[in-house]
Amino acid sequence: MANEEQLYILQQGRSTWNTWRQQRLKELIDLYPDLSRICLSEANLRWANLQETRLTGAKHLTQDQLNTACVYENTQFPEGLIRPAPCPAKPKAFRTPQGRY
Repeated sequence: MANEEQLYILQQGRSTWNTWRQQRLKELIDLYPDLSRICLSEANLRWANLQETRLTGAKHLTQDQLNTACVYENTQFPEGLIRPAPCPAKPKAFRTPQGRY
């Protein structure tokens, strides 16, 4: 299930998202919604969990942004973008005490 707070902040626009994201770089981002109408121009998607996310009509999404996010087989991409390599393991600083991200 998507994190509703994170989705709300993303919908506020790039500046709001990037400011919020910069303050929480160690948090896992869980975005499972339909982002097909969201403008993702310059959005920081590093380590964002895009499992089950529909990005097919996302505006201004770049390959570089996808390459820093965690995408899965069920992530839907816009035409012209290529599925990046699997998400690398996060550094230990990103792990919780339970061992999860």
